[in-house]
Amino acid sequence: MRGTWVVFGYALRESLRRRVFHAGLVLTVIFLSLYTLGCSFVHIPKATYAGQKVDIYAAAIILGLAVFAVYFFGVSLAIFLTISAVRGDAEQGVLQSLIARPLARWQFLLGRLLAAIAVAVVYVTVVFTASIAITNLTLGWTPRHAFLAGLELSAAIAVVAVVSMLSSVYLSGVANGIGVFMLFGAGLFGGLLGEIGSAVSSHKLEQTATVIRYVTPFEWLYQSSLGRLVQGESGFTKSALRLGPFGGSISGGTTAWLWSVAYVLVVAGVTVLTFSRRDL
Repeated sequence: MRGTWVVFGYALRESLRRRVFHAGLVLTVIFLSLYTLGCSFVHIPKATYAGQKVDIYAAAIILGLAVFAVYFFGVSLAIFLTISAVRGDAEQGVLQSLIARPLARWQFLLGRLLAAIAVAVVYVTVVFTASIAITNLTLGWTPRHAFLAGLELSAAIAVVAVVSMLSSVYLSGVANGIGVFMLFGAGLFGGLLGEIGSAVSSHKLEQTATVIRYVTPFEWLYQSSLGRLVQGESGFTKSALRLGPFGGSISGGTTAWLWSVAYVLVVAGVTVLTFSRRDL
């Protein structure tokens, strides 16, 4: 496993030196600043409706939008960190010098993947925590299950990184990025179909959304994360994230986790098998 950690260190340093990562940090600071400013402009009377505070309802909606932004940033980062992990390094001649005895190909893949997941997950955790803190300071509300919501959001980013690593074996950088982003968009489309199906009581639309959810488990984990934000709430707050512009909240629970783990194992196995048979 020493070879894996050598590649991990190399990939980690490479990821942190990339200009796209630095640009992402700048954009993140701008996003958090604008989010703080926007939350400070929310002045809703502390009225109640059916026993539920209306200002808490508004806070849940605003935080739900922020979580989508964090999800999108994390997905983008995971894709860019793995976009040329195999084909890109092979075309530049870097891969041939790394894949040599005693370093096995699966060790190279694992090291690159772990580095990408580490950077993306730490980034998502920090930005998600900052969003929760800003919401609490400006609007006076914190989700009861914020930790579990953040955990599922981080897991969703890890699944995207695994999928992007697999496609990097087949596709060049630009094609890989486009393909994974299209899959990400398909997941969002499935979430919207589920919302529409629930609103109009269409069983077929809900079934279609379920199928897409299984194909894109990262979207399933994201929607489950939204569900965690309002878990234990009632009234307006509970319904705040059930229907939204970027995929409604659901209760993923153990099923979402088990399927995501199985999905990752299958994709990782296919990646290793495919890479082991490719000519460099």
